[in-house]
Amino acid sequence: DDLAAYLDALDRHPRVGVCLDTCHVFAAGAPLAAPGGATATLDRLVEVAGEGRLRLVHANDSMDVRGAFKDRH
Repeated sequence: DDLAAYLDALDRHPRVGVCLDTCHVFAAGAPLAAPGGATATLDRLVEVAGEGRLRLVHANDSMDVRGAFKDRH
C-alpha cells in the first residue's frame, strides 16, 4: 500500500517498474501460502501500481513468521 506514494512522487512515469520481493510481502503479512493468497497479492499490486509495472520477482524465503515485519532471510 505504501507503493502508491513512491509512484506518485515519480509522476507514475511509464518507465518506472516494480520489483516484488517475496520476503518483504510475506513479512508485511501477505498470505502467499494461503489458497488464492499469491493471486490476491498480485492483484493488489496491480491495483496500486498499475497494469504492466511488475518487472521482477525476487523470490526468497523468510526466517520469521508471516506478518513479523522483519526482513530476515
